Amino acid sequence: MSFTAYDIVRTAFDVMKFFIVVRVIISYFPHNPESTIFRFIYDLTEPVLGPLRRIIPVPRSLPLDFSPILGYFLLELVESVLIRLIL
Repeated sequence: MSFTAYDIVRTAFDVMKFFIVVRVIISYFPHNPESTIFRFIYDLTEPVLGPLRRIIPVPRSLPLDFSPILGYFLLELVESVLIRLIL
């Protein structure tokens, strides 16, 4: 079983997008953010979401964080570009 660059890129981006979705879902439930699993998810996704959160202003009247949506689509875009470069 050999992995190509294509497989590695697809898997890496799929894992990151999965954890962004998981982070959004767990944000709706009470949880201990210092828990090992939650800390892992936050530490893994923060390099993508943190810079976006600083760029996108959050309106005070509507406390929604759009950084996961933008992060997900940016990951899709970067993945697409990398796949085209590989193939």
